[in-house]
Amino acid sequence: MDRPPDDAQLVGADGRSYGLRVHQATGMVAVQADCSIPAALDLLVEYAAQHESTVDEIASDVIDRRVRFGN
Repeated sequence: MDRPPDDAQLVGADGRSYGLRVHQATGMVAVQADCSIPAALDLLVEYAAQHESTVDEIASDVIDRRVRFGN
């Protein structure tokens, strides 16, 4: 079974293009913050802006469990 490359881009409901790691992190944030997928993506984007970072960097931090949303 072929997997898309790690740098593959997917287009979210907001029309922006994000990599697979952002989508994985969005799912994790949705569970952690008990919110919808679109709200979780908004949280990632806001957090990145507040910390002068990119969404991809924050997504990596979420996946590697350095950043957590919620309790």
